[in-house]
Amino acid sequence: MQENVGHTDRLLRIGIGASLATIGLLRLKSGHVGPALFLAAGALLLESAITRVCPVNSLFGLDTRALGEGSTATSAPSDALPQADAPVTIFPKKTQ
Repeated sequence: MQENVGHTDRLLRIGIGASLATIGLLRLKSGHVGPALFLAAGALLLESAITRVCPVNSLFGLDTRALGEGSTATSAPSDALPQADAPVTIFPKKTQ
């Protein structure tokens, strides 16, 4: 799979994933299902941060990398954008 996790996204995944995994590990002995889910969610976030590949991002077509990091996203050419002084027609005249 192609990398689709950017730098900021990666840092957030590391922080949140480590926190969830720690909470899950500390409460795992309670015998409830909740801590195991925290541990699993944290592990998945850490895995996607380490590999820089997120299947959920791929499913939705998201790529959080910046343009400078090798993203395939392109910006629109400046001539395709409307000019600030161009007239805007909100209600076009009806032709009969």
